[in-house]
Amino acid sequence: KIACLYRRLQGQGRITRWHVMSYAEALASISRFDEANRILASLHTRPVAPLPALSFAQKADSRRVIDIDSPTHAVVRSLASRERRLAVFAVVHPDCHFSVNGLAEIVANEDDRWLREVLVLLVAPGPTPPVDGILTWNRGQPTLPMHLMYRRNDWKFLKSIDTPTFYLMRGDTILDTFTGWPNPNGLARMKAALQQERHAQRSRPGAVPERHGRGYAA
Repeated sequence: KIACLYRRLQGQGRITRWHVMSYAEALASISRFDEANRILASLHTRPVAPLPALSFAQKADSRRVIDIDSPTHAVVRSLASRERRLAVFAVVHPDCHFSVNGLAEIVANEDDRWLREVLVLLVAPGPTPPVDGILTWNRGQPTLPMHLMYRRNDWKFLKSIDTPTFYLMRGDTILDTFTGWPNPNGLARMKAALQQERHAQRSRPGAVPERHGRGYAA
């Protein structure tokens, strides 16, 4: 609908700077970065830096994320979806005070090692993707990178994208969740649920022990 309105106004010669910026933001919110860049290039002065050019990894078909390599290039890929593997998906934002404080504590606190071992950081899509903030975080924490969601629809099973929100997942099943930081009660409850789920997995006939570390978190 926005595209149709934009083309109609364009044909009538009524396009303003506000229209251009609004349409570019709408395109960016659904990860159509190339089109957003082309729209903004029509302005005499750009309000924001160009978004990275996107390339697509093979089989990028579900749970897609944008991994930002540099300010000018990013790759769309799928996070591995392994049935019965446990992960904690955290919806965060590099400009969210509560997200930044929570992540700083998780990285520094040895008591949170259990969480770091299964944590996957997700940034929700929006009209102004925080490319610089994600790059800054990822350079400082290369073993715990932030991934920008490609499309919200890929992650619709995560009901809320308030930041920070934590989801303990097995496949697409939410085992526990909590929102906000600090949240000691939610954190303790999630840790207990994770331990209970791991114990249940080990007790199942023919169960294969889970491997710890970054390789299995997603």
